[in-house]
Amino acid sequence: MTYHTYHIRVANRDRVQVEKWDAQSQSLGRPSGALRRLDEFPEQVKALLKSAQNDELNDSGKVRVLGETLFDVLFDDVLRQDFVDFYNRVVHQDDRLLRVELEIDAQSLPDIAALPWEFICLPQRANSGTIWLATAPNLIFYRRSSQWQPP
Repeated sequence: MTYHTYHIRVANRDRVQVEKWDAQSQSLGRPSGALRRLDEFPEQVKALLKSAQNDELNDSGKVRVLGETLFDVLFDDVLRQDFVDFYNRVVHQDDRLLRVELEIDAQSLPDIAALPWEFICLPQRANSGTIWLATAPNLIFYRRSSQWQPP
């Protein structure tokens, strides 16, 4: 089965760059947004991150809070809507798979690359249903660390 791609690139502490491709690798746009600063996390989320790192995160409500917070780190309001629209078009209208690639420069952003991105999920307040990026049936979540250098 063919798939569309939503490639998320975190190259610095300020910006998130996205590249979208259809099943024939034709570009469908390059939106960008602001990366939320990690020091803006509430103490509750910092505690959840520590629990996840220690393999002690076992409450579904807390997992959701962590997943929604991670989503908010990558997706400002504009990118969130862009992702939801693209997901709905690809998965629901076109009945195709969506590959979400998360690329983080681990050399210059080791703290961001080390976050447990597999918990990421669409916030409930988006009113767009439940989408856990790592486990959604029509979504392939792929994360990689890179030593990418911005142009």
